[in-house]
Amino acid sequence: MSGEEDSDPLALHDVGVVLGGRPIVRQVDLSVAAGEFVTLLGSNGSGKSTLVRACVRLLPLATGTVELFGTSIERFRDWRRVGYVPQRSTATSGVPSTVGEVVMTGRLARRRYAGWATARDRRAVREALELVDLAAREGDPVAQLSGGQQQRVMIARALAGEPELLVMDEPTAGVDQHSQEILAGVLRRMLSEQTTVVMVAHELGPFRTMVDRAIVLRDGRIAYDGAVPDERDHSGDQHHLHSSEPVDGAAVPPEGVWP
Repeated sequence: MSGEEDSDPLALHDVGVVLGGRPIVRQVDLSVAAGEFVTLLGSNGSGKSTLVRACVRLLPLATGTVELFGTSIERFRDWRRVGYVPQRSTATSGVPSTVGEVVMTGRLARRRYAGWATARDRRAVREALELVDLAAREGDPVAQLSGGQQQRVMIARALAGEPELLVMDEPTAGVDQHSQEILAGVLRRMLSEQTTVVMVAHELGPFRTMVDRAIVLRDGRIAYDGAVPDERDHSGDQHHLHSSEPVDGAAVPPEGVWP
């Protein structure tokens, strides 16, 4: 790892993203400090999800640079330090899997060699499932879980990797209140351990008092950067909306380096 130890976990410089020939993110400069909880807000199509996907190399940059822990994203290899929760659950896609098997994939970046899971891997999976209140469902097929429970499985998968930077793309969209409260408790604990959190938000709800800083995007640019705005005044716009960013049909699948 070539980045400086005291570098920000995430830094963007003049970042632009183009999808289908259309600029979605434009000239974004942003730094997120260690232990900070930053939320991205904005109306539909403002570029929130596109931006965070570019931050974890799921979409290519048209301009600018992204640095993770002081290393440019093109050269970054230490993905065990980064956890990612996609906007929509992909836990039931592909080969049928149990809850424990899906969460175990969060440990892959921490394995030096391919092979059987270690005792430490199994312990990390168990602890992650306990945090999201799904330990009793470890052996159940993911397809049998509700939408909120499936999203909690994806959160547990990210937690199992013990990330220093956790990036979440609308983790509570369409999720029940119980699951939101569980996630709030998980984030509270992670923040106390100096984990850095970047979250695209549909609504802040139980997270409002925990957020250090709000970034409001408008037309792909940063329109506001500061304290969490009033619920009905996100820098002049109403942003209490679902995110549905434009999707490039040829884009990288949402799993990326998190298989």
